[in-house]
Amino acid sequence: MGRVVYVLRAFPEPSETFIRNEIRALRKAGTPVTVVTAFRSSPAALDWTLEDEDDVPVVEIPGMALPMPKATAEALGLGARKAIRVARLAARAGAAAPLLPPDTSILHAHFANDAAVLARHIAKLTGLPYRVTAHAYDLYQDPLQLEENLVGAQRVLTISEANAAHIRKTIPALRTVELTRCGIDLHRFAYRDPPPPEKPARLLCVARLIPKKGHAVLLDAVAQLNRTERTAVLSLAGDGPLEPALRERADEPDLGGTVTFLGALGHDAVREAMLASDAVVLAARVADDGDRDGIPVALIEAMALGVPVVSTTVSGIPELVARGTGRLAPPDDPAALADAIRQSLAATSDARHGQAFMARKRIEQDFDIARIVERLRP
Repeated sequence: MGRVVYVLRAFPEPSETFIRNEIRALRKAGTPVTVVTAFRSSPAALDWTLEDEDDVPVVEIPGMALPMPKATAEALGLGARKAIRVARLAARAGAAAPLLPPDTSILHAHFANDAAVLARHIAKLTGLPYRVTAHAYDLYQDPLQLEENLVGAQRVLTISEANAAHIRKTIPALRTVELTRCGIDLHRFAYRDPPPPEKPARLLCVARLIPKKGHAVLLDAVAQLNRTERTAVLSLAGDGPLEPALRERADEPDLGGTVTFLGALGHDAVREAMLASDAVVLAARVADDGDRDGIPVALIEAMALGVPVVSTTVSGIPELVARGTGRLAPPDDPAALADAIRQSLAATSDARHGQAFMARKRIEQDFDIARIVERLRP
């Protein structure tokens, strides 16, 4: 059995649970895996353990800072900063190539920018094939040599039909874009019918505190829900640069005492927080710089557990929360989001159970990581 070498910009990133899910599922299926990364993440994901690393070697590529002459940058058709990024990645590829295990069959880059540049250059040096999984920010916010990276790949994968359509439109020369969802280990997410909501209802948002996650919109929606009485309380699991501003908003009179900041939680703690909630809510939006979600793993996990979900019609989310499996509102619309949350909480027990059961079936159909990785084995 040939080895899959995951080529990543940084590892193990706390927000990239989907990559670790995929790696573990491949190992469980009997495929040897090595991770080659330009950087060690700091802070590192809490769920990546020494036991994981005993099973999956992680190789950090020696780094170096290489300035690029302006003329070379202009010849590449890149701005100076992006040209320097590409030069450094190419240099790291040269350092990485001799470190690959001899049984390597294929390189797999997650994200179509830095990791894909790195994989493409390693492939040139070694003659190995590479494939790329495209997500969201690497397509919409920060593409880097996107056409070169994808046209040169043996396989181009992406997590949503929305992304696939964008790629086909952007790169007409690309022949095939494969839909490959981010999956979860269903054995770790046992289904149960949702209990009746508490009073006040317990809402949970699991997301980094960054613009595309729409926390400010969510706080406004909760304020609208609680305009006449305290209908709901909200817990935010995650950290990020918007935390000071969100805390300031949460202290205003229309929200005072209803919002709790949990910080970054480990995988097991997130699951327990979901099970203790009456709904998982994500006010996903398109940020000013174009960044947006693909299909958030937190929604996948909540749906697998039987926890009702409320989100927005951004990017690939309607592909997940579809056909009666949850509720959606337009992005950047606190009133519509508040109404969707209200409807979710007001639904009868039979309606809640039916929706949750359909959501679980949706996850079993398309987001079971054990089935997904069968298409990723060499």
